[in-house]
Amino acid sequence: MAAAPPILRRGREPAALLLLVLGVALCFIAVSFLTRQYKERRDFLARSWYARGEQALAAGDSARAIADLRNALAYDRDNSDYYLLLGEALERAGQGAESRSYLLGLLEADPASGRVNLDLARIAAGEGAIEQARRYYHNAIYGFWPENAPEQRRRLRFELARLLLRHKLRNEADSELVALLETMPRGSPADLQAGELLLEAGDYSRAYEVFTASLRSDKRNIVALAGAGEAAFQQGDYRSARSYLARAVELGPVNTRAAELLAAADEIARVNPLAPLITSAERVRRVRQAVKTASARIADCISSTPRAGDAQSASALVSLAAQLAGAEKQAARLHDNPEAIAAVLSTVFAAEAAAERNCGPATGADLALLRIGRSGEARVP
Repeated sequence: MAAAPPILRRGREPAALLLLVLGVALCFIAVSFLTRQYKERRDFLARSWYARGEQALAAGDSARAIADLRNALAYDRDNSDYYLLLGEALERAGQGAESRSYLLGLLEADPASGRVNLDLARIAAGEGAIEQARRYYHNAIYGFWPENAPEQRRRLRFELARLLLRHKLRNEADSELVALLETMPRGSPADLQAGELLLEAGDYSRAYEVFTASLRSDKRNIVALAGAGEAAFQQGDYRSARSYLARAVELGPVNTRAAELLAAADEIARVNPLAPLITSAERVRRVRQAVKTASARIADCISSTPRAGDAQSASALVSLAAQLAGAEKQAARLHDNPEAIAAVLSTVFAAEAAAERNCGPATGADLALLRIGRSGEARVP
């Protein structure tokens, strides 16, 4: 068969080239499509496993969450959100070392992340590294929060204060609470939480201010009444304490703490020889009774083994017993010499304090006298 003329062969070459180009293009499109499909499938699987991990962690199933999140990372190893949630799941599962390794990598990439710093703070707290935890908490408080940052920072101050109080770091906790109050709107429900923590921190004057401020807007707030009563009681203002505590007990359900403090304040009011607005005869009677109460307490203390268990403590108690005997003679002549009340009561208060140091906590009238001696009311009106 004769070959095709050259002019016909030249006509076929562009067509063949066009078919080749078209074939390559179709292959490229097919590969791109398959690649996109594969990536979309991987992204879908990563998101699905991440969602399952979130749900498991929210339900408290840390082990399941860890497994799901590792699966998510198998499909998407560059997603920082997945690493962050895995770090949190590991922390909740008690795997602090592995959690820290993930979180420190995230922190290096974003040192201002409030959430990463918070997670590291909680790990340090769980390990008892309180000073390190405190630094991370501060980084979290001053760090970046994408949503509702002021509320997040207040929440973290509360969390840090509670941590410090659990570890008996009352001064440090008080500093955090003072900083918290500066950022908190007055009259907010969080005020009462701050007041209760201030009581625990021993900042009674500031706690009193917080609770009484709340009472100005709601005079029947039982939590504020009980808090103000306890703050006043701890500062030795027993008259104010009785007023607040009595209202709290009257208005609300049984509040054991408020009821106990009210009973203690009532006992103080009953035995207090320094109370204002009592007659001279009643003051003298109370002073004499205080001497008898302290003498009985010291006698019981001497007859038992002093807690200190040494000769020096026993000798001091015997010396106080002798001083109380002298005070009892002075008390018998107080009608003629009222100026001696301060000296007599000074001996009483010293005896009660020594008895508590050496023979355990006081109760009843002894406890009332001890508190009067330590309060701002320990002076003759």
